[in-house]
Amino acid sequence: MEDFLYSIDWVLPFRNPSITPVMKAITALGYTWFFFLVLPLLYWIWDKNAATRVMTALIFSGLITFFLKDLFEDPRPPKSLWLAGESPTSYGLPSGHTLMAIVFWFSLALEFKVQWFTRLAFLLVFLIPLSRLYLGVHDLEDIIAGAVAGVATLIFFRFLLRAETLRGLTRTAILLSVMAAIVLALWPAAAPPGKSIIMMGLFAGWMAGYLLDFSSPFFKPAKRWMKLPVAIVGLFLFGLVIWLLRKYLLALHLAPLLSEIIAGVVLGFTITALFPFLCSRFRSMRA
Repeated sequence: MEDFLYSIDWVLPFRNPSITPVMKAITALGYTWFFFLVLPLLYWIWDKNAATRVMTALIFSGLITFFLKDLFEDPRPPKSLWLAGESPTSYGLPSGHTLMAIVFWFSLALEFKVQWFTRLAFLLVFLIPLSRLYLGVHDLEDIIAGAVAGVATLIFFRFLLRAETLRGLTRTAILLSVMAAIVLALWPAAAPPGKSIIMMGLFAGWMAGYLLDFSSPFFKPAKRWMKLPVAIVGLFLFGLVIWLLRKYLLALHLAPLLSEIIAGVVLGFTITALFPFLCSRFRSMRA
C-alpha cells in the first residue's frame, strides 16, 4: 500500500507515445494560465456575477495550494520519471491541478446547472489528476490530498459566496482580503511564491472593477455567440496589458512584492473595469 501511494512505478507500464499528447492536453486544463484565459471570457460573455464567484473560489484555492505545498514541503517523484516538457518548481503535496480543477470545474457545474456540463466536470476532475500521475509529477498521496482539500475549499466558498446584494458582496470581499493578508503573514516559507501575490492582486483588481459596476452595454442581454468576437478582442487587450506589464515593470526595478501586486491589480481591473468601459465608450461613439 505504501508503494502504491508514494511510488508511481505502477503508472509506467501504461505510458504510450500515442497517449502522452492526450494527457498533456488534459493536464493543460488545470494550469493557472488556462484559468486566466477562461475567466475573462466567462465574465464578458456568460454572467459577471457567476464568473466572479468562480474566480473568487479559484483564486483562493490557488492560495491554499501554495500555502499547503510550502507547509508540508513534500517532494515530488524523482525527476527521472517526469515526461519530457514537465518542469514543476513547487513541492508535490497537495496536487494543485487536482485541488484547483475540483474547485473550478465543479463551481462552473454548480453555476451552469446543466446535466451534460456536470458530467463533463466529473470526467475532467477524474482525468486531470490522472494526467499528473501519468506525466510523473505527482504520486497518489498528492492527488488524494488535493482532492480532499479541493472538496473542502469548494464547499466553503459555495457557502460563503451566497450574498447577492452589493453590500453583502463588498463585505465578503473585505473579509476574504483580511483572510488572505493573514495567510500571507503566516506563510510557512521565507516568502510566498510570486504567483500567489499576483493572484491576490488580481482578486483585488477584479473586485474593485466589479463593485464599481460601470453598467456597460456589453453586459446587456444578447446572444452569447454575438459577444464572442468582442470578447476575443478583449483577450488581445489582456495579452497586450500582460506584455506591457512585463516590459515596463521590469524596467522600473521595483521590489518583487510590489511589482507582483501591481501586475495582479492591473490585470484584474482590466478584466472587470477597463475593457467593459472601453466597450461602452465605443458603443456610445457609434450611437
